[in-house]
Amino acid sequence: MIEARLFGSFQVRIDDVELPRLRSRKSSLLFALLLLNADREVERDYACQVIWPESPLEKSRLSLRQSLNDLRKALGAEGVRLSAPTSRSLLFESSNCDIDTRTFDRLADQPSIGLEEMDRFTGLMVRPLLEQFQSDFVIHERERRVNRLIDRIEAESARAIREGSAIHAVRWTRYAALTTPLSESVCRLHMEALAAVGDLSEAIRFYGEFRLRLWRELHLEPDSDTVRLYRALKDRGRSESEVPALTRRTVRPSNRLIGRSGEQRYLRSLLEESHLITIVGAAGMGKSRLAMELAVTESYPFVSLAPLTVRELLPDHIARELGLSVKDGLNATEALIAHLSTGPEVIVLDNAEHLIDACATLVHTLLSRTDETKLIVTSRVPLGIPREHVFQLNPLNTQPDAKGSSPALDLFVERAQRIAPQQLSLSRDLALLRQICAGLQGIPLALELAAARLRTVNLSRVAEMLDDQMKLLRTVDRTRPDGLHTMESAIRTSFEALGETDRRLFLRLSIFPAPFTVELAERLSTLLGDDDSDELLNGLGVLVDASLVFVAPETGADFRYDMFEAIRQFGRAELQRVGEMAKVEQAFVDDMFELTRAGFEGLGTSDRPHWMAVMASESAHWRYALRICRNADQYAQLVFNVASFWGIQGLGRETAFWLRKVIERREETSLVRLARALAGLGIYHWEQCETIEAERNACEAIEVARQSGDRDVLSRALNTYALALRQACRFEDAYSVATEAMAVALSLEGSRLIPTLRGNLGRCAILVGRYEEGREHLMEARGQFEARGLPKEVSFCDYGIAASFWREGEWRLAKACFERAMPVMIAQKDLVNAGWAFQEFFLMCLSCGDGIGAAHALGIVRMLEGQTRWKILHSGDGSTERLVDEARHALGIVHWDSVLAETRNWDLPRAVQWAFSWRAPGG
Repeated sequence: MIEARLFGSFQVRIDDVELPRLRSRKSSLLFALLLLNADREVERDYACQVIWPESPLEKSRLSLRQSLNDLRKALGAEGVRLSAPTSRSLLFESSNCDIDTRTFDRLADQPSIGLEEMDRFTGLMVRPLLEQFQSDFVIHERERRVNRLIDRIEAESARAIREGSAIHAVRWTRYAALTTPLSESVCRLHMEALAAVGDLSEAIRFYGEFRLRLWRELHLEPDSDTVRLYRALKDRGRSESEVPALTRRTVRPSNRLIGRSGEQRYLRSLLEESHLITIVGAAGMGKSRLAMELAVTESYPFVSLAPLTVRELLPDHIARELGLSVKDGLNATEALIAHLSTGPEVIVLDNAEHLIDACATLVHTLLSRTDETKLIVTSRVPLGIPREHVFQLNPLNTQPDAKGSSPALDLFVERAQRIAPQQLSLSRDLALLRQICAGLQGIPLALELAAARLRTVNLSRVAEMLDDQMKLLRTVDRTRPDGLHTMESAIRTSFEALGETDRRLFLRLSIFPAPFTVELAERLSTLLGDDDSDELLNGLGVLVDASLVFVAPETGADFRYDMFEAIRQFGRAELQRVGEMAKVEQAFVDDMFELTRAGFEGLGTSDRPHWMAVMASESAHWRYALRICRNADQYAQLVFNVASFWGIQGLGRETAFWLRKVIERREETSLVRLARALAGLGIYHWEQCETIEAERNACEAIEVARQSGDRDVLSRALNTYALALRQACRFEDAYSVATEAMAVALSLEGSRLIPTLRGNLGRCAILVGRYEEGREHLMEARGQFEARGLPKEVSFCDYGIAASFWREGEWRLAKACFERAMPVMIAQKDLVNAGWAFQEFFLMCLSCGDGIGAAHALGIVRMLEGQTRWKILHSGDGSTERLVDEARHALGIVHWDSVLAETRNWDLPRAVQWAFSWRAPGG
């Protein structure tokens, strides 16, 4: 005797003994498929398709044979029921078997069914079919049987209502409503059944719950038939009971509301067209204070829900606060409805977040059953019901207006002057006050708590404590509600209302120091062992609704999320408390390491513009990763990954800062990375024309690189040394070192540095008079850069080639190379490369005796030096400076200075236009 239960968890018993555990879920699913089709042939290939849809047919056939063997072994003597009528089909023979789905199908097919059989029929599907499986065929079978259940319930319930047995219909339709909670026809049938047994109030309540559920899950209103039935039942049961007039309690704000006049005007105008306004915002945003101001100025009744902890007492609490007496058999909800039905009323309900479900249900009921009621609710979470207008309350503006003030500054100063008026002087402390307001991001509670700190510390100390806001934002003012004594307690209320999964997500997201994308959050979650993207998106939605995370404004094409700094610091403190900080920080660093590594590789390809945008958009994140990275080698590599971005951006000073940090950790850093940091610092000093420091760093880098035995970093260090020697005008030495660097790089397979090294070698060759060789190196480097899609580097080679031509007196060829390079510089906004190009143009003008042209070119160089703050025109031996002085005197000091002054006011396009119009001698 086999008993099989497919509704709920799949269970099979043989002679009252549970079937031995099958080796795989797929084997269980195959057995379920055969039971669902008991006594009918099932095609083998169909079974393969639905059980192993992801596998090729041959592989799934092998899996099918293995599962059949497993199944026959588990069935033991009953295995004879499993047969193969043909080579292509399977069959399970079910005589003398009790299979719940077969019983269900038999009852569903009966033309008529008695009351007892109907109860048995509805009781079979207490839980979903094969609830532990989510295969497509299971979902299809599940939906098919649900539809059969609902069709039968609708037919039998309608018959029971007609025959006067509505009490049975109530029971069946209630079960149908639990099974298909969004079915309009089931909703109407259940309401009709309730009305038929005289329970009109329950029918109207059920409609309100259905409407709320339909809106929350589908954002739809009930159809016209359902609404028409509701209105008919409502009219039939309308009560004429009289309710005593409302006695309003007076609320008195403890301080003056500052900086919210615009919000008050907007809410008043919104109330003219909306029946429900929910003011939402993060902890400490001032929702209650704004709502209280509206209640006081407009004489609206104000009900605080903060003291209430039992959700079932919500209607009674509101009725009591409004002064309503509940009598004549009415419950509190009915008393509220009866009163509000007598005329227009606006009520303010404050602090609804801890009773959000109960509040949503009650508010929906009040709005559904009264016509002129309007409600203002404050909550950290929206109610999520129809007709709700959510008003997001943002922080106070911290940006100074024309008078130098701001709402945030006004609030802080007003509160601080009450506590420590002797401490403040606006003229003296304005910058410090603005720093505090900006650091607290204009959050009203944070500003008030920080102002309260002035009882014990001075203003400078308050500013210093901005990095530890949980410690700063405390007060001894016991008149505040319990959850607002500190910023931490205010945030903790929202945090503890989250489920465990959402808490964990919030804590992990607090590691982001700036607005973050969903992709960043997903990558972090994956590194931490969670890779359910749907769960993460749902969690983000929960955190946004809880006002712990918000959608960041003005984040360009990327949709980004952010946290207020106080909330972020709370999250990090909790991470530290639960012992997860080190793990989350390391995952964050690992992610930024991979992102910057991809950026480093991408910046050397034609995708440079894309990767420049990526690196710029995530700069706050990888900078934070640099600050928290503990592993010295990973830290060094992270700096190297970012150095290319800084170099292209012209941020040499920042590059040097982080490279020095790498060098400071030399005891923990590998020799290879130490040598690379020294070489990179040498490049920075070379760019700043600090030749001696560049040589010193390069020589140390070469020594460390040789100790490490790494040829790639040795080629980098030699190239840096060659640049420093070139700048010192030791051209023969520079050529020799550049040749060695090139030889070392060529001994490596696929070195990324070869085009750069070849370009430097070409420039060195030109400086020692090897013009043809120099051009060959530069042309080859140019081709490699062009193949990679790097226009800046191509233009670098072009003006290098131009330098070789003018040194040979080939002015026209030189000018042609300049003309090829300069439009690229404009397109790329490459002012540094342009400066070096015009330095060559200046030397060319001098060499051909064009003093006016030289003055123009020098003026352009000075203009570009001013814009980039780089010293471009320089030589280590002072020769370039002597040439400038000689040309100035040759042309005439006054004339030279006037041309120079005129040219320094040009921009780059005007400079390039002049270069195109320049004519070589004899041309």
